[in-house]
Amino acid sequence: WSCVLLTRVSSSEVREDPCGSAFDAKMASTEPYLADIGPLLATNLGGRFRFTVTYGNRGKTANATSDVSMVTDPVPTVTLATPNPATVPSTTPLRLVGNVTGHVDFVGTAEEGDIAYRWISEPPIDFADARNFLTPTNGPSLVIAGGVLQPKTSYAFTLLAKQRGVNLEGQATTGAIVVVGPPSGGRLVASPASGAALTTTFTVSTAAWVSPNPGALRYTIGYVARGFGRSTTDIVLSTGAATTVATTLPANATRDGVA
Repeated sequence: WSCVLLTRVSSSEVREDPCGSAFDAKMASTEPYLADIGPLLATNLGGRFRFTVTYGNRGKTANATSDVSMVTDPVPTVTLATPNPATVPSTTPLRLVGNVTGHVDFVGTAEEGDIAYRWISEPPIDFADARNFLTPTNGPSLVIAGGVLQPKTSYAFTLLAKQRGVNLEGQATTGAIVVVGPPSGGRLVASPASGAALTTTFTVSTAAWVSPNPGALRYTIGYVARGFGRSTTDIVLSTGAATTVATTLPANATRDGVA
């Protein structure tokens, strides 16, 4: 861990100074978090600190940085969970669950209606388009509709919240959420290619699907039954790991009543 104190010298220049010897013991931590750092930060109200953690494994390193500003305004405490697992299909809705706790100020205890919420993401998605979501975007939790997030893309979502009459926002950001597309490249074969309704047993098999998700594939095999007036009904024969199913088929009535 390392820490610097940020001081704005001009509109385009920020100076970095050591946080001081009082922080040395905390910076020597080898844990993925810093415990009981609050009292040290509270000695510099109005200050802005930059913490950097460096991870090492088998000779390779990576780091992450977070800026912390110490303020006296009642900034809400925000938490936001990263989905587990953090690899999600592009075709299904993504639920993000946040939690916001307000603070007591001169107005009184902040209730939910006193807190304003907003969401941002990287890369950006259009939070102004209600069609992209299954819930409102002005709350602590959010459900993104299936098909909105792009496959082979890593997203990070941030929930921001502030209390009425306060300019500063509390915020929390998810870890990386990797979006994978649906399986592709497969084939479906029915044998025999023709037969008699209700008597011929058809064997339907599927194979050669390639999935970007390392998890096991599940298959739903079925057919569409046609009815009068162009109506259709999805008939599911099997759902699960099976790749082959045997079935007879009904006499489908077309719009003209021809079987």
